[in-house]
Amino acid sequence: MGSSGGILVMWDKRWVSKLDFWVDRFSVSCVFSLEEDGFLWTFSGVYGHNDDDGRPLTWEDLICLIDLPLEGATFTWSSGRECPTLSRLDRFLLTGDWEMKFLNIIKAALARTTSDHIPLDLDCGGMRKRSSPFRFENMWLRTEGFMERVRSLWESYVVSGSPTFSLASKLRRLKEDLKKWSRDDFENLEWRKNRAFDEIANINRKEGEGSINEGLVQRRVECQVEIAEIALLEEISWRQKSKALWLREGDRNTKFFHRLANAHRRGNHIERITVDGELLSKEDDICKGVTSFFQNLFTKTKTWQPLLGGLHYSISDFDGVNLERHFSEEEVLRVEELQ
Repeated sequence: MGSSGGILVMWDKRWVSKLDFWVDRFSVSCVFSLEEDGFLWTFSGVYGHNDDDGRPLTWEDLICLIDLPLEGATFTWSSGRECPTLSRLDRFLLTGDWEMKFLNIIKAALARTTSDHIPLDLDCGGMRKRSSPFRFENMWLRTEGFMERVRSLWESYVVSGSPTFSLASKLRRLKEDLKKWSRDDFENLEWRKNRAFDEIANINRKEGEGSINEGLVQRRVECQVEIAEIALLEEISWRQKSKALWLREGDRNTKFFHRLANAHRRGNHIERITVDGELLSKEDDICKGVTSFFQNLFTKTKTWQPLLGGLHYSISDFDGVNLERHFSEEEVLRVEELQ
């Protein structure tokens, strides 16, 4: 493919299984089966001929496929100059069977940041996301004013009680305040990134309409810098989630960290489980089955009485309450008098 192009095919084993593959000079093809219903389909990544004589050979192989409308752009490649050369080089081409299988499929253009190609997204469904527990994020330390914020919050807490109780209470309140701050500020961070992507997309559209100027070119560069800064914070976050501590921050391995984190998530994922002899595979059934199993395990199902020398005995409810109640002041004073 040369030194600046190529094909990389990746897939998620939770959703599809690769049955076969073959590699030609300008394409890589894989036969997949959907885990959900066994639907068979073939993906082919094609890096077309870049010379006039070879291009007809590429289109002969693709002539019967469907080119869905592209949302958000009229081109996929730009020279990036003030008077740019524009072309639609990148496409998702589908068969009729695939289009019938995924009726609501959408092909959309994403914002182009550093590459001269616009990335394309073929959306035919997504994964459910669950909320995660509170964790200290290392990327917070890169946020301006974070240490001063923590110090101010800590000094604002007034708690009465023992030192241990005071420390635990202040830590609990600090955790809640940091959760709220992280939710507000880092949702805003995501909004900033999306806004920068939108600006780049708008500039790209104007570029396609021939109405770009030097100011818009400069603004696109500024948006790219802002996205890079936010990407660094995301890299730190994914590095922490991936637990790849042997790589230093700044290695620009966000995708690698993301892959490791997803691998950890897959390792913790329960795809199917047998509870009381029944195989469960649906998410709701697994949650109910596990909950029911441990409830039954730790619930007393019959009356149990201790034995002492073969003698049965029991404690009345009144005696049981008295054994667990706090000592009264009168009882304490009586013991002191006896001593």
